[in-house]
Amino acid sequence: MVEPQNTNDQYSEKEVLQEERYLWMARAFSLIAVLAFIANILILVALSGLTPLLRVQPFYMQAQNKDYQVISIVRPDFSSMSDEDLKVLQESLVREYLLARFGISSDVAEMEKRWGIDGPIFAMSESSVYDTFFKTESIKGLEQAQRDGLTRDVRILRVNRQEKYPDSSRWVAEVELVNMSQRISEQYTSKWLITMEVMFQPTHRKMSWAQRLRNPLGFMVTRFGRRSLEENEDTN
Repeated sequence: MVEPQNTNDQYSEKEVLQEERYLWMARAFSLIAVLAFIANILILVALSGLTPLLRVQPFYMQAQNKDYQVISIVRPDFSSMSDEDLKVLQESLVREYLLARFGISSDVAEMEKRWGIDGPIFAMSESSVYDTFFKTESIKGLEQAQRDGLTRDVRILRVNRQEKYPDSSRWVAEVELVNMSQRISEQYTSKWLITMEVMFQPTHRKMSWAQRLRNPLGFMVTRFGRRSLEENEDTN
């Protein structure tokens, strides 16, 4: 007859296995803690070695609006430039002026800024030239852009210096204006002959900080006229 095994021996074996498992887990956690401690020590040693390379220097930063600060612009001495260099410089500025004056985009806000008193046309035109432009072209162009969705591309066909005076130069340009309106599906193209007298303002000039980049070279249009090549009429 088989005698039943003692249940106390079975429970004791299970308890021993559990205790051994807990013991290995405790050892593993202890090993991980020791490794983490050693890693932190190594990191602290590395940071302490880099500390001499770090310099903390406090400074005061003043935030202010410079737009109304008056500064003095010292411009290049154009009289020392060769005639060919001066001609190239003037031609590039004449082209820039024509594009800014005749171009019409769908962005009305950009046009108002470009044609307004804070734009390049005002900065590069004498008061009489700008007044005529504002009354005859600016107001009409803005109204057409807002009402009809008018846009205009400017194609400069040719630009030539016609005559050179002691302090200024006379330039002649032929431009083609391509108008497109939302009311009219077809393009309307017109050609104009432009005559301009330009000069550079004196070397020293005082202006505000906000105006320093609008016309830094002092390029100035003293006279401006245009004549339609289709209708043969003068427009000043």
